[in-house]
Amino acid sequence: MAKTSKGKAVSTWTPQEIPKDSDWRSKGLDKVPTEDECSVVQLPFEIYPKMADCYHAKVTVNLRHLVAGQKPGTPWTGYYATFKRAKLAISNMFGAWFEIKRRGDKWQAVRLACTELKLQENALPGLNVRALIETREPTNAELVERARSESRASQHSQHDPPPYLDPLL
Repeated sequence: MAKTSKGKAVSTWTPQEIPKDSDWRSKGLDKVPTEDECSVVQLPFEIYPKMADCYHAKVTVNLRHLVAGQKPGTPWTGYYATFKRAKLAISNMFGAWFEIKRRGDKWQAVRLACTELKLQENALPGLNVRALIETREPTNAELVERARSESRASQHSQHDPPPYLDPLL
């Protein structure tokens, strides 16, 4: 769950409801967050898949709302996007689309949905996209590349001469 700079929670989740002050981008929150509250949101945070196809069609272009088990690789009901032949679980919070993962009995937003999906976004004022990018979880491809780089660096260090050799010894 997102917290303000004073440690207060932005809100609690209420399934499929729009707050009383009626901003669709706050679906699932008790109230529409202020700009200050939006500015401190960092990843990961608790989020839930949308159990119903609850957004206007123009907002869900390139997304499909699937019911658990409807298609192979659909572990829970919610929105999904296909990227490089992989099915990504996606959910919306603060008017932005996030890739989500299940961790135990909860879901977490782990990164902003990639721009290649061309999803319609209309983020709430104050949402700090730079902070969301900086605090995101790396992708599987990034983890593989990091492991390869570390392996190459380790292999090179085993063949390099020691950094200091005393010529008088």
